Amino acid sequence: MKKTLLALSFVIAANVVHAQSATPGSRYAWDQPASTLAEASSYTYRVYNDGSATGTNIAGVTCTGGTSPFQCSAPIGLYTPGGHTANITAVNATGESLHSNVFSFVMVLVPAAPLNFRAQ
Repeated sequence: MKKTLLALSFVIAANVVHAQSATPGSRYAWDQPASTLAEASSYTYRVYNDGSATGTNIAGVTCTGGTSPFQCSAPIGLYTPGGHTANITAVNATGESLHSNVFSFVMVLVPAAPLNFRAQ
């Protein structure tokens, strides 16, 4: 009896995730489900940076839109140059939501403008 060997080859392609670039002037952006715009705007939002178990309240949140989910954003704040991760939660008097998806980004700092440009 002759045995036939079948060779199967699989090509495994890694999914390359490209982190977005951010600068200190960038803003976080997310969609927030809520009954009304006023409700979404009343929440406190916390950011959890680089896998931290402790969140920090996000200042300067603005939410807009006519129907849920509302579009919210806030200043991204200062990070050291390089790769970072963050996720957020919404908080009200009842408690804190589950964490959002993890957002990966690379903080890039634009150099300061040259000073005293002149001929020598």
